[in-house]
Formats: sequence, C-alpha cells, structure tokens
Amino acid sequence: MSDLQMLSHEQLIPRSSQVVDIGCGNASLLIKMSKCNFTHLTGLDYSANSLDLANRIAAREGCEIQFEVCHCDILCLPKRLEAKFDIVLDKGTFDVIYMRGDSEHSVPLYVKNVLRLFRTKGGQYRFLLIASCNCTEKELRSLFLQGNIRFLFSFSYVIL
Repeated sequence: MSDLQMLSHEQLIPRSSQVVDIGCGNASLLIKMSKCNFTHLTGLDYSANSLDLANRIAAREGCEIQFEVCHCDILCLPKRLEAKFDIVLDKGTFDVIYMRGDSEHSVPLYVKNVLRLFRTKGGQYRFLLIASCNCTEKELRSLFLQGNIRFLFSFSYVIL
C-alpha cells in the first residue's frame, strides 16, 4: 500500500479534500492522488509548458485535475488562491526558495503565503506535505509549525 493510500485509508486525509500542488511540474503526485480517488485536485505552476505536459499525462491516465498557470511565484500569492485548500503539496518549490541568495527574506514570505492557501472556514484539517532535500526535519518543523499546523509524521527515502 502506498503512503497516499495509507493516509486516505486511515482517514487521516479525506479523499474529498481540496488539494493544491505548488510547482506541480508534470503533476506526477496529483496523478497518483487521483488514482487513489482524491477528487478535488489543483496543480499550479508558472511554466505553461509544464502544465501542457501535465494536462497530456493526466488525460492519458484518465485523471481529472484542474491546472492553472500561476504567473507569479509563491512569494507573491494572488488573492484568488487564498483560503481555498485543505492540503498543500510541495515537492521542491521550497528547496528552490531556500537555496536562493535572499532566503532570510524569501523563506518567511514563502511560509506566510503557503499558510494563506489554507481554508479558514469549514476546513477541519490542514495538511502541508513537503519534501525537502536541503533542510532537516528539525529545520522544517521550526519554519512551518505555526497557527493550526501540527506535525503528524515524517518519512525518509534513501536513493542508492
């Protein structure tokens, strides 16, 4: 059973959750979630070419995913995206921002804007699933454990 199947099977993450993947690229994670019967999936990316590819892959896989070209970066979040999501996914966008030369300014702004994505009314849960190869778990906890966000668990993958 995959990690996603386990999370939804154990009802930690309801399949009806509003999910956004920031910097979704080819949408591989959203496609996996669609195949695990998640139904409200949105992929954001600043690259129209990436989203064209994501649309083609999702269509080929029979997945319904809403894609949106976000002509901005997560550091200047459009108002229309605020307070819409229960789950925010990030598989590399944070690392790009963390490694920028201005991370002392950009990282707190990234965290603030990610937190603005979460629904404030009607949402009983808020999950941020973040993958980072540049920060330790302790560093991520100190950055993201604010407000109504709580740490659930972590897992590591070793690539040989």
